[in-house]
Amino acid sequence: MKTTHYFLKTTLLIHLLSTIPTIQSTHASEKLFETVKIPGWNSSDKSESYDQHSLFKAINGAAEAYLAYGFQQLRIHDLVRDEYRISLNIFDMGKAIQAFGIFQREIPPGSKKIEGLEPSAALPPYLCAAWKDQYFIKLEALKGNLTETLCKEILFPLTTSIPEKDKIEILLDTLPRENRMNESIRYTPKGYLGLSELKNCLHATYKLDNQKEYQIFIVVPLEESTPDGIWKSVSEKWTKSSSEPNIFSRKVPYTGKVYLMRTKQKMLGIVGELDETQANMLLGKHRLKDSS
Repeated sequence: MKTTHYFLKTTLLIHLLSTIPTIQSTHASEKLFETVKIPGWNSSDKSESYDQHSLFKAINGAAEAYLAYGFQQLRIHDLVRDEYRISLNIFDMGKAIQAFGIFQREIPPGSKKIEGLEPSAALPPYLCAAWKDQYFIKLEALKGNLTETLCKEILFPLTTSIPEKDKIEILLDTLPRENRMNESIRYTPKGYLGLSELKNCLHATYKLDNQKEYQIFIVVPLEESTPDGIWKSVSEKWTKSSSEPNIFSRKVPYTGKVYLMRTKQKMLGIVGELDETQANMLLGKHRLKDSS
């Protein structure tokens, strides 16, 4: 019996390894998918490649958004089998948080997830996508219809082949879980709430027992100078709290009042239909957690 179990496990491992695509790169840090071979599919010998200067040639209408999220490189491969022709688009976004951000921006909330392949979303019959580490991967049907099975067949070996360098789950968990609405986490690289001083913000929507909604956000330290620069700008332009010396606030049209607090661990803010007492109370809870 033990021999049989060992044989089955070994066979399964060999099968999974055989589905991982061959990835070659001329880039020193191996960021680029120069060739991709997926079992059962014929792929173009040479991919189309676009950088920050030529991206508009591939996605003219959306290039600015991708660039804002830190886009580095796009490789496009044609996958062909029987009556299907699929365009495989692999975006190197530079950092995992930026790949997460563009994934959330491109995929509508509530889109169907592909079972066994998280995070991913399928929008049959024409589109499905996934992200891992710094890569955002999108499939588009050029001929034939995409199904969830086909999406998984292509995306699973691709995501399996990408080493996970950034533990983004740790960063996402810095947003409080209490009262947080499902699938509401987003990342905004510039101009969060329409304010130029709020950059690299990870945010989520929350709901109180009285059904009032608000957002909590943190400033992601992608650059060492970013938190200090933001705090300096806020302290010069915003109003300092009379009761909490480390909290500043300002009004945002059509949104409410935004409050920002800095602790030893992070810069955290809150915005919504909250009065100053409620905002200070909620921020105070997170300040106590940071100090514990």
